[in-house]
Amino acid sequence: MSTHPAGPGEIRLIRFVVLFSMLLFALSLPFLRMPLPQYPAFMAMYDAALFVVYLITAVLLYSHGHTLRSRALMLLADGFLFVSVLIVPHMFTFPGLFAPSGLLGAGRQTTAWIYQLWHGGFPLFVLLYVREAQREREAVADADRPRPSIYRHIAVSLLASACALALALSSDAMLPALMQDRQDYASDRHWVIWLPWLLNMAALGLLLRKRPQAALDLWLIVTLITLVLEVSMAALFNNARYDLGFYVGRVNGLIAASLVLIALLIENGRLYALLGRAHERMQQRADELERRSAQDGLTGVANRRHFDLMLGREWRRAQRSGLPLSLLMLDVDFFKHFNDRYGHIAGDHCLKAVSAVLAGCTRRASDVVARYGGEEFAVLLPDTAGDDAQLLAEAMCAAVRERAVPHEDSSVSPVVTVSVGVATFNPAPGMGSRATVRSAQLVDAADHALYRAKDGGRNRVVVADASAVICQMTGSAR
Repeated sequence: MSTHPAGPGEIRLIRFVVLFSMLLFALSLPFLRMPLPQYPAFMAMYDAALFVVYLITAVLLYSHGHTLRSRALMLLADGFLFVSVLIVPHMFTFPGLFAPSGLLGAGRQTTAWIYQLWHGGFPLFVLLYVREAQREREAVADADRPRPSIYRHIAVSLLASACALALALSSDAMLPALMQDRQDYASDRHWVIWLPWLLNMAALGLLLRKRPQAALDLWLIVTLITLVLEVSMAALFNNARYDLGFYVGRVNGLIAASLVLIALLIENGRLYALLGRAHERMQQRADELERRSAQDGLTGVANRRHFDLMLGREWRRAQRSGLPLSLLMLDVDFFKHFNDRYGHIAGDHCLKAVSAVLAGCTRRASDVVARYGGEEFAVLLPDTAGDDAQLLAEAMCAAVRERAVPHEDSSVSPVVTVSVGVATFNPAPGMGSRATVRSAQLVDAADHALYRAKDGGRNRVVVADASAVICQMTGSAR
């Protein structure tokens, strides 16, 4: 909001608010001095709402300033905090609200001067904001700027508020009279009542000339316009407290105070939505990268890296659970002759077809079909006994034959076939962690069975007793 321009919808809303405020002022102008019933509770609600709005706005601006390393936004936040602090004594000193003459030792002029000081102090902070924003734009990049201290800015703002309050509390003795009594304004009010109006006009003029204008600048312009109209209705052109100008001016002031907060909340919501969508896109990309890192680029089944990862994981799980773990090692028969006869592109299509057949034969999500290397595939079968693994291996052999990929240079079949070695790990009771690094023995056993299948004529399944090999290794290590 402080760095990007306002969108078309935001500009339309800004124009509507300005027109509404000016129309309200024009319609009220002939009747501003009309006396109305006194409702001190109105001031309690007005000050309480104003305090919450200004304080939340200050917190949001401090957060934005700290994140963007912007001293300009910190100065603007100081202005909102300055006002929110002064609103509290304004409410406590208002006559007739908590006490006939107000609390905190308030005099006749105290509340009026607090009002003057907060409406004159806020545009001063806006002027500082515009000046600092221009300086930051001409200076180094955001990332190279030192991060301003929130605590230092808060301390300065609180000090300014305390000084303004001290001045207002001594206004009866030191400052020009603005009130004739507890309700009516002084008939010969000092020219100082025009200072807040003039300061708001000066800040408004400077903001209008600021380039480039961010969305925040436009909302500040609207805020200053409504503040000018509020001061005009509630302090310049009316006669007393609780007349029409008093009420309408303060309603307009509450609208002005809420504008920047509403804009900040809308912007925060937009940014959170963008952040959520960005996080979702990043998560999708991360999932896609993880999927690709686990996938063989040619065949689409798992790659060797993912197979090794799953083998280690399932091996440890088999040791803990005592359930069997089976492994099939498959090799495309006479694949070198296939490549020499049909070419490497046809060889790639052959590997894709074989991998699709193997993947189609598995039924469980836990089964892993992987390209182990070249024309060799591995199928990891958790919780699968040796007999079931042998049945699946024979089904895979038959399915590859039925796929009927021509292979005229094969000495065992006119179509592509595979040889399969099967090994099963049956954890022995009490084996514990002694075999945690011996998952390779399962691969060796399945590979040895595959060698026997190829040596025995190919296009067949050979089963090895992997658990006997592993138990023998464990026993020799004792």
